[in-house]
Amino acid sequence: MARRQPNQLTKLLCYILGRRPDEFGLVPSSGGFVPLKELLQAVKEEEGWSYVRQADLREVLMIQPGRFDVVDDQIRLHPNELSGSILNPKPAPPPEILYHGARQRAYPHIIEHGLLPKRYPHVPLASHEKLALRIGRRRDPHPVLIKIDAATAHEAGILFSRLGELLYLVTSVPPVYLEGPPLPRETTPPPPKKKPEEESYKPPGSFEIDLRSIPKRLRQERERRSESWKKEARRYRKMRRRGLD
Repeated sequence: MARRQPNQLTKLLCYILGRRPDEFGLVPSSGGFVPLKELLQAVKEEEGWSYVRQADLREVLMIQPGRFDVVDDQIRLHPNELSGSILNPKPAPPPEILYHGARQRAYPHIIEHGLLPKRYPHVPLASHEKLALRIGRRRDPHPVLIKIDAATAHEAGILFSRLGELLYLVTSVPPVYLEGPPLPRETTPPPPKKKPEEESYKPPGSFEIDLRSIPKRLRQERERRSESWKKEARRYRKMRRRGLD
C-alpha cells in the first residue's frame, strides 16, 4: 500500500481533532484532548490509512511544531483551531433511536443495570448502527448492538448533549430504555462428581485381589488345587487320629 505524504496525514488529523471527531467515533475531553491510542486506531480504520503507526504521528508533530498539543499520551489540535461545538457540546433533543456497541461480556450487566460511563464522564451514543459497531469493535471484535429509546428517555428527563452531527453524550441510561438481543440461556452446570467412598484401612503392604480380573482357566486351576489341598488335609487328620488310637 502506497504511503501518503505527511502533509496529507496532517490534514486528516486536523479534520478529525478540530472539526469532526464524531464522524470517527471519538469523544474529546472538555479541553479537546483525545487519547493518542484511540486516534491512531480511528485513523487506521480509514481506507488507505491502515499503514499509519505512532512513528508517522511523531513525524507530523515534528513537521508541525506548536500545531498540536500532546500531554500524557493525549493529543489535541491547538485551541485556536478547535470548533466550539467540540469543546462545549450543547444539550439537544436526540433522535427517536440511538445506538451503542457493547462488549459481549458487559452486555448482561448493561441490560440489567443500564448504560453507565466507565472511563469517561459520558456514554457516547451513535445516531446510526454502523458507527456504534465501529466504536464497539475497538473493545470487542463482535460487539452487541443495543438500541436506545432516546426520545422516550428524553421526555422522561434524561439530558442528551450533541457532539457534532453523529454522536450524543449522556451520563446514564436506565435499562427500561434499552433493547437488545436476548441474553444467552444459562446452562445448568453438571453435578459435582461424587467422592469415592473412603477405603477401609489396609495394613501396609496388603492388597486385594479382584477375582473378576483373574482369567477363568486360572481361577478353575486355583479352585482345583484348593480342593485337592483340603482333601489331603482331611486324609492326614484321619491317619493321625488312627495312629493315636
